[in-house]
Amino acid sequence: MNYTATLQDNDGKVYAYGYQDTSINNSNKGTDGLVYILATDVKTTTAPSTDLTITVIRAGTLQVDSKNAAVKVYSDAATTQDSGAKLDTQYNIWDVTRTAKDKDGKTVAYDLGNSQWVKASDVSEVAASKVTVSPATKGQAVYSNFKGATIYSDADTTKANGTLNTSYDEWSTFQVAKDASGNIVAYDLGSNQWVKASDLSLIKTQAVLLMPTPGLLYTTVTVT
Repeated sequence: MNYTATLQDNDGKVYAYGYQDTSINNSNKGTDGLVYILATDVKTTTAPSTDLTITVIRAGTLQVDSKNAAVKVYSDAATTQDSGAKLDTQYNIWDVTRTAKDKDGKTVAYDLGNSQWVKASDVSEVAASKVTVSPATKGQAVYSNFKGATIYSDADTTKANGTLNTSYDEWSTFQVAKDASGNIVAYDLGSNQWVKASDLSLIKTQAVLLMPTPGLLYTTVTVT
């Protein structure tokens, strides 16, 4: 039996071999149509039929940055089969599910899930995000109270790249970033323009006129 892929643990030890078996319906997402067998159940006697080593990455431990580029997506780890798709330029951070390394141990490709491979030369590795990004509630708006809150290019709000226009107060939201406890810590106001939740409000600030006592000027009180 010739194997075409391997699975390794965090120590680099091979614990399973993958091979093509057309007699078995193996259509599970992310498998590349491979059937895996435990390394303890086989004895290797020949060299692998590919120079690439496929390693499964533990969820949430590795991400890559596409810099909002339309990076070409391939359907195979060798990045020889163009899938016809490209990464969405609205996003720049992507979770990695598998890596492909050459015989020298150099990472040459990343699987972004469901066998969507990109070349390592087209992206760069980044530290895994500490937040979880999900779509915002449809139609949800936030308010900046006409303040120039800092804008960040990442959901972790570590890379400042501008401030909100103080001529506006109401902003549409497209994505939210939540911490490990499920608390919203940042809002995406479109095209990866992230603002900290602490700098925004879900309720519009309003000015209320209070009737003064005789002889005093009107007093304006801000109510949120």
